[in-house]
Amino acid sequence: MDRAVVQAALRDWMMASNRLDLGELKMVIWTPKVAQKSYGNERRYLTPPPMVFMYGIEWFTRSQDTCPISPLLQPRVSISLANRPPERDVETQWHSVEGVNLDMKKNISELKPADKPFWGCALGSQLSANEDDTKTGPKIHVTVTVKGPHKHHAGANGWGPMKGTMEDIRTEDVLGQFSSVPIQIISKASKKKTASKQQESVVTHGSTVSLFNRIKAQSQQTKYLSVTPDPTRVYGTDGKAVSGAVAPVIPPDDNPFRGFSSSPGKMWESFIVWLVDPNRAGGEGHVQNPNPNWPRIPANAIQPGQPIAHPIRYNSIVVLQSVQTGLCSPNLVIRQVEHNEVRGNDGTANDPYACAPDGELLGDLVSHLQKVAFEVYQPDVGDNTVGGLYMASQDAERIAGKFVQSQKQWSLNEQPTQRRSASRDSSVNSTPNQRTILLPMTPHNGPLHLPNSTPTSPISTSSSIDYFAMPSRKPSSQSLFSPTLGNEATLPSSGDSGPMRRPRPESAGRHNPLQRTSNKKRSDISAHSSTDSLVDYLQTATLQSRPTHSWSLRVEETCIWSIVGTESVSYTFFIPPAYRNSLTQPVSPFPRVDRVIRPGGPIDMGPPGLKRMTQTFTPSTTKPLITLYGQGFEKTVEGGPKHIVFYGDQPASHNEGRCGEVMAASIPETPIHHTVPVTLVSQNGQVIIPTGITYPDFIKNKAATSFHH
Repeated sequence: MDRAVVQAALRDWMMASNRLDLGELKMVIWTPKVAQKSYGNERRYLTPPPMVFMYGIEWFTRSQDTCPISPLLQPRVSISLANRPPERDVETQWHSVEGVNLDMKKNISELKPADKPFWGCALGSQLSANEDDTKTGPKIHVTVTVKGPHKHHAGANGWGPMKGTMEDIRTEDVLGQFSSVPIQIISKASKKKTASKQQESVVTHGSTVSLFNRIKAQSQQTKYLSVTPDPTRVYGTDGKAVSGAVAPVIPPDDNPFRGFSSSPGKMWESFIVWLVDPNRAGGEGHVQNPNPNWPRIPANAIQPGQPIAHPIRYNSIVVLQSVQTGLCSPNLVIRQVEHNEVRGNDGTANDPYACAPDGELLGDLVSHLQKVAFEVYQPDVGDNTVGGLYMASQDAERIAGKFVQSQKQWSLNEQPTQRRSASRDSSVNSTPNQRTILLPMTPHNGPLHLPNSTPTSPISTSSSIDYFAMPSRKPSSQSLFSPTLGNEATLPSSGDSGPMRRPRPESAGRHNPLQRTSNKKRSDISAHSSTDSLVDYLQTATLQSRPTHSWSLRVEETCIWSIVGTESVSYTFFIPPAYRNSLTQPVSPFPRVDRVIRPGGPIDMGPPGLKRMTQTFTPSTTKPLITLYGQGFEKTVEGGPKHIVFYGDQPASHNEGRCGEVMAASIPETPIHHTVPVTLVSQNGQVIIPTGITYPDFIKNKAATSFHH
């Protein structure tokens, strides 16, 4: 490492009036949260396809020949599954800082610095997961490989690929490989939500989703709900947008979905889905999202002080907010769709954190890869017998409200009769001495006299009727679980879905009739912390008597959307000007800091899975050390870390690579009295990676400092 070159580059980066203008680079990888597995010769593509955004003026390189026009050469991008060889290069759509699409100019003529290419988007639209991809586990990663540009030759008469030859001119010089967030692979999207998997399978308040529309009768591409990207919303690590960025102009229109579009396979957008209070004004508010890279929370949304991971149910009133632009939809009622029919007035639950249209209860939990419809919430419309206004994908990539004029079909909800207590199904498992677990049911205000027995389950509840029948028609104000049990609530395991059966009457003296047996091989769901927020939610959601009538409405396919959760990861780095055209090693593996602990901080401030490692590791120095938790902290052949911690332009005198998830570094030996950023610099000095940490601010913070990426 040439320390003088690195320190000069760090000073320029810290003091720059705009870091994106200086050459800071940023990559964001968006992927679906879940995807279906392919079997045999079929191919179920990942939907939506993994999408990569590349921001920065230095992704392009200048031609190194004597071409008088000095064209800019774009990098090559390939997107593949992590356990497979790189796919062929994908097409990248490039845009200028003003938002002008540069595809036409890039393909038929040259790109010049005056064109100001700033951001590009690429899709991995031909990726599918098969049984071989899931042999090591149910989750897969997507790898984005960025390579150097094609070699070009130019002279006095112009430029082109190796003039006079037809040979392969590609180069395999790799700038870096970047990994996505894990994608959960499932066999089939199921509407049955077993308790142990509900936390992963349901859509939650404040999470991101993608919506896409498919019309079976036509051979057109899948349309994704999208918006026009806004480069003024792309910020560098200094919180500033690139100079010259221009926000897109949205023409005035009476369309309630003004600014929304349906992109046919070109680009899709992630939307934050929020539960809202329809009695408050909407639009982007003033409260910052916990993720600093996302727009401010809508003014009428439930605030993060309340459960932000709250599951969303059908018939809830929500808004969709664009992650890239902050644009908000009108208030919408999310409806369940079955066989191209929208269903309503079929809910059975109340939720203190969600609102439903007047006279309706909330329905089932909304899960991934299910079909939904979005009805514009119109409380002033008095006629409830006809259809409503629904979000629909129109021609010419336009999203608009479509009024459904057909009549609603009302039907009587089935109210199952109470089964005889003496009956017993042959499928009931009567094996003794098995653990027992909770039966989900409706609470009751009155006492319930049970046989004298000592239940083995920590959960007990009460019901106004026989436990295998439908709940009472009388609304109840109590929680699903007993209020005296606190956090001892236990949910059924994944093998305990299905109808609830009563044991034989003669066994009532030995077993509680409100308990059922389960297989010993099933793990207790209470051991998994991932269901804690779901338990809290079920404690607030109160089951109600089902309405006597529900309605269904036939809608066009353009009004039906498939919903799936999305996740993203971002990478930001800076290459000193002296090395931009002469990288000797890829920038990957890319270290990422998720948490930092000050010297002498308590061990329990680290992630639970790393406590043991922290306790048993013996530092090789007596200097006070900070501990960094994250990913990609690889070691050199000699055993040292591949990256060095810098406080401003001052390197740490001691760096330790403990494992791929933990590294440590000494604090500055020379006192620093002003706030400086903490960065990771590669051993060769060619890549500078901001961590989001500032020194000495995190030293003063007694709690662990965590970061969003």
